[in-house]
Parts: sequence; structure tokens; C-alpha cells
Amino acid sequence: KRWRWALLILVAIVGGAIAIIYAQPLVSEEELAEAEDRFEDLVAEAERTTCSRPTLGNAPRLSQEEFQRLLHEELEPCFDTVQDWEALREPVRSDELGAWGWTVDRGESTNLMVPPGRTHFVVRHPPAPTGHIPEAVRDAEVACTNLEGFLAQVAATPDLCTPHDLTRSADSPLVSVGVRLARASSVVARKAWRDGDASRALEILEHALITARTLRSGACDFLYAMISVATENILISEYQSVLVGEIPFGDDVLETHIAALDTIADAAPSPADYFKYDAVSFVRDFDRSQPEGQLTVFVAAREYTPCEPSDNAHQCLAGLPAPVHIDPPSQRLVQLRLFRSRFVTWMVQETRGAFAPYVARVAMADRDLAVLPDLLRVAADRDRCPPDVSFRSIPGTSGATVLDHYSGDQYELVTPPLSRATSVNSQTVFNVICPPARAEWGPVEATPAGP
Repeated sequence: KRWRWALLILVAIVGGAIAIIYAQPLVSEEELAEAEDRFEDLVAEAERTTCSRPTLGNAPRLSQEEFQRLLHEELEPCFDTVQDWEALREPVRSDELGAWGWTVDRGESTNLMVPPGRTHFVVRHPPAPTGHIPEAVRDAEVACTNLEGFLAQVAATPDLCTPHDLTRSADSPLVSVGVRLARASSVVARKAWRDGDASRALEILEHALITARTLRSGACDFLYAMISVATENILISEYQSVLVGEIPFGDDVLETHIAALDTIADAAPSPADYFKYDAVSFVRDFDRSQPEGQLTVFVAAREYTPCEPSDNAHQCLAGLPAPVHIDPPSQRLVQLRLFRSRFVTWMVQETRGAFAPYVARVAMADRDLAVLPDLLRVAADRDRCPPDVSFRSIPGTSGATVLDHYSGDQYELVTPPLSRATSVNSQTVFNVICPPARAEWGPVEATPAGP
């Protein structure tokens, strides 16, 4: 009987100990309070953040408050007109005049395979002539008459920071402001080209590009940085598209635009601060009343910055540790505070491993913009095909930029890959038409030719 009593007592002790262990919170009130204080400090620090970058032009400067008011309020009617991107597409059709197209010898390109590991910028047709454009484009042009001046002011102001609010929900409509900015800028630039001022059209896109970079300057998180990168991609695609036809200006104007593109490249924000500010956005909507939410907040408050504020995206990417696979601990074990350290180790590794693709996309955006001056030189040197242009070396990449013949009149300017391989690392392809595409009207039932 004694051993039975002893066994019962032992079971009671063990059961009580397990109950006590499970009753312990994964995160103490003190730890959670320290984590919350850390995030409050980061939000306050974000509000004090200052920015500095090179400028373009000499338009009147904007204050940060004016920048945000114009972007989020004054330009809203303009941005509303570019919601339907398909309605703004060119070429256009007209019952009287037919279809506006561009003559390009496509060769056998429809039967050629796209090499793996390459991302193509989409080519849109250069602007159709004034008087033959969709009604949606006309509406956008009228609504966006003040956009060109706004872009010029942003480009001329050296100390603007991101308008993003770290405390704002990720599904806020303001998150899409970058993409709508790119679309509206494209409409305004195309109008300038149709009006006969090709140099001004490129200048508008250049001002829009430096504005896109401003969207991720300073206290920014990775989500909004990706919106900024997407904005850049739309603008670069437009920049490429208007270069499909003839370049109607000389070498002096060409060098002015190349210098502007170099300035924009120098205005590349460092992603170093994204790591710490991303934590603020990441935990914003977690339920603090649940153990999982408390533990997530506790882990996210651990400061992690693998690069210095002076480092560019390529240097930040190189500083990221190689991903290490760790199996997640059992959910039952996670409930035991004794095994919390194992879960924390796993979660930290998972979080850090998720950063690499985002940093790589920022690095790819920097690389692609650095290639734009070469694309401009190629477009200006199409009196012979292929153009004979020496390409620059691009920091943070392995290999060289090359110009490959694709098919017919189509060539591809292919960027080198990033030096650091990641899951999203790819070479970007710019499309070059050589000789320049010729514009013409065709029968209304015809499918317009084009790249």
C-alpha cells in the first residue's frame, strides 16, 4: 500500500508541476511591456527621421507636410482617373482612320523560347498622335495637369522622406499611391511626347523615378519599399517604351538625360532601416491577448540590422547570413515555457531568411536603373544594327551587360545577375528595336504591329 501511495503522490507532484509549467505565460508582462516600449520608441524615432539625397532641376522646394498633402489629397482626382489601366492602353482604334500601329520585323520570335532566369520589362507602344487617343486618356490628362509641377518640385527637394505611416494598416488605400503615381506620370509624359517635346517627356519620367525612390527613403518598411520598387518598374517600362521609335534630339540633350539618370541612381535609399521599422508594421495587427501574438511581439522586438545606414542594397544583401533550415518545434513543446528558447531561435531564423528576397528586389531595382543610361545610348545609336555601345560595369553584379539579337528587328539588352544569389535573383531584359520602329495607320480590323 505504501508504494501505491508513493506512486499517487509522485503522479500528483508531476501533474501539478506540469500544470504550473503550462500555466506560466510564454511572455511575461514585463517582457511584453519592454517589447511594446521598443516599438513606441521606433515610431517616435521614425517621426524624427531626416533624409538627404541629390536633386534634379531648380523648381520650388516642398516641405514634408506639403509633399504628403499633395500626394494624398490634392492629386487624388488625378490618381482616380488611372485606376482602370486597360482603358489607358495604346495603340487605339478609330472607325475613320483605322488602327495606330508600329512596324516591327518580328522575325520568328513567336517560336523562340524565353531563357529561364530572365524578367522582361513590358513594352507599350509609343504615344499615338494627338486627336486619336482614348477618352480615358483625355480625362486623365485634364485631371493630371498639376502632376508635372509636383514631380519637378519633389525632384528639386533634397530632404523629403517616405510619406508612409508605419502605424497605418497594410490594407490602407494609400499603399497603392505609388502605382497610381506611376500610371499618371506615364499619361503626362506621353502627352508631352505627342505634343512634340520628347526631351520633356523623358524629364517627366525621370522626375517620377526620383519621386518613386523618395517613397522608400527614411523610416520605411519592406512592404512599402516593394510598392516603391513596383512604381519604379512601371516607370522604367514607360521609359523603355518611348524609346522604341526615333530619338528626336541631339547628343547634348542626350547627355543631359544620362546625367539625370546618374543622379537618380545616386539617390538610391539604403534599406538598412527597413529591418527595424518592418518589425513595427509586422506586429501592428497581432492580437496581444493571445499567447502566439505575445510571443511574436516579443521576438519581433529583437533588433536586427545586418548592414549600416551608409550601405547600399547590394552591400545589405551581401551582409545577410545564408539561410539555415531549422525544423519548427512541436506546438505542444512551444506551450512549455522551458522550450520557448527553441521556438524563439526558430522564429528568428525564419524571419531573417524572409528578408533576402525583399532586399534582392531593391538591389535589382538599383541595378536596372543603373542600366538605363546604356539603354538610352543604345536607342540614340540605331543608325547601325546592332548599335555599337560600350556598357558600364554595374556594382553588385557578376558579369556584364550584353546586347543580344532576339529576332527580326528585336534586340535584348540583358543585365548581369546580382552577385548574391537569392530565390528572386534574375537578369532583367530591356527591349531594343533596331532600326527604330516606324509609325503608321492600318486597316481598322487589323491587329496593330509592334514589339
